[in-house]
Amino acid sequence: MDNRDDTDDRDDDEVNFDEEPKDAREGAMDNSDDTDNTDDEVVGDDNETEGAEEEFIDDEEATEYEQQIPSMEFQTLEDAEKFYDSYAKAKGFSVRRRDLRRNRRGVAIGRTMVCSREGTRDKMHIDKEGRTRQHRKMTRHYCKASYTVRFDRNKKMWVVSKFERKHSHRCCNEEETQFLRSHRNVSEGDKALAIGMRQSGIKQRNIVQFMKNKVGGYENLGYTPKDLDNAVQQSRTVDDDLIGDVNRTLGYLQSKHTSDAGSFFKYTTNDEGELGNLFWSDSTSRADYHFFGDVLAFDACYKRNKYNRPFVMMVGVNHHHRNIIYGFAQLDNETIPNYVIRP
Repeated sequence: MDNRDDTDDRDDDEVNFDEEPKDAREGAMDNSDDTDNTDDEVVGDDNETEGAEEEFIDDEEATEYEQQIPSMEFQTLEDAEKFYDSYAKAKGFSVRRRDLRRNRRGVAIGRTMVCSREGTRDKMHIDKEGRTRQHRKMTRHYCKASYTVRFDRNKKMWVVSKFERKHSHRCCNEEETQFLRSHRNVSEGDKALAIGMRQSGIKQRNIVQFMKNKVGGYENLGYTPKDLDNAVQQSRTVDDDLIGDVNRTLGYLQSKHTSDAGSFFKYTTNDEGELGNLFWSDSTSRADYHFFGDVLAFDACYKRNKYNRPFVMMVGVNHHHRNIIYGFAQLDNETIPNYVIRP
């Protein structure tokens, strides 16, 4: 994991700037992208092991389209990443997000993406003493293909600062590319269908067989059976977490009401008995609203929780011209009826 910031001497012009990438402000303190240094196994290349693959020389001339890549610019970092993902899929290789550089304020200013066969596996994992299980076949082959973008504070755009197109290995054909790790994807429709079938008692292998038949064969599926199983399991985990979080939250608010009789909370449920909207306010906030509630503003852009539900703060100003909070709400969705405040 590489958490380099603006102390990097290579790009002095990229740091300590006043203008920040607009897509990076929201996640300035989110370092989740920095964990992309995993050992990315390339599906479909298991027979090409490191050291056993014959030397490959990429002598193909750059296409007119590839010649334009070094001069490309993007509005957001997400757009820049999506472009390279699409390019990699068209060329037949998988990508890995390697370096995410940030400035002192934690704002992303640079990203490097590489071919998944870049580098080599650390020998400490290969020569580990007492290994009881044979390690996976190695797919990294010192590939130098890479793509780096940085935020240009003058243009206020993400620009390509480095692009290496040549690979040290043969790329996959169109039929194989869809099964490379970075290009496999279980659609929301397939995920919902699989979850429903699983809840109906259908076995996983029969679900996979149904999905294969639906698209005319495994070669058209676009993901592996393990991907589908992981998607279903992940959904079940989120549902279990949601139930637990709801019970804990309501339990806390109920206990809060016991110790603070002036506190108030109210919630709704949907047709399936799941939590809908939730509002809460303590006695201090309610007293502030009584005296200063002539003007009320609410902010639904603060953040969303891990269940992608908007969190709303209701705020005002007291006689000292300081912000005060009247209450909070967790909404099921952002529709007009949910924003209507009823007495």
